[in-house]
Amino acid sequence: MNFEPFEYNLKNKIVPMAQSILIRHGSHIPTVFTYDKNGIEHISDLSELFSIRDKDLIYEILENFIEESGALAFILVTEAWFRKIDKDDDDGLKETLEGNKRISEYDDREECITFQWSFKSNGVKSGIITYPFNNENGNIVIDYNNVQVMDDDKDTISRASRLLK
Repeated sequence: MNFEPFEYNLKNKIVPMAQSILIRHGSHIPTVFTYDKNGIEHISDLSELFSIRDKDLIYEILENFIEESGALAFILVTEAWFRKIDKDDDDGLKETLEGNKRISEYDDREECITFQWSFKSNGVKSGIITYPFNNENGNIVIDYNNVQVMDDDKDTISRASRLLK
């Protein structure tokens, strides 16, 4: 399996399909697409797994699943909450990370659909693609102007980027 077809599939099939599901249904269930050595795609609904509150446990189970499946690549599609912070304001970053509050409990939170991916071939390449979206009177509006694409960035913190070994 080569990276170029995987990347093409991610950007031209998986992302648009998930966005379409999000717009049509108002949400997207947590889903993982895994790929074996022949590039065969397998899809798994992770709704039950992501109903667990302990995120560390979720990713431990997901890591075991990916390892046992023999996957050489995966794309994890989830919805997430985020808060914008001023990168020039160290106090803002500390405030965001302190306390026992979950991001979903803040009033200034925003929602996004994320595509966390990894590909194994002579090492592991990983990345995240994030699209913020709003629910405006029952209509989902994806903010295409503020997409975030992070590939193989050592500063990127993603539990999913450590799943494929």
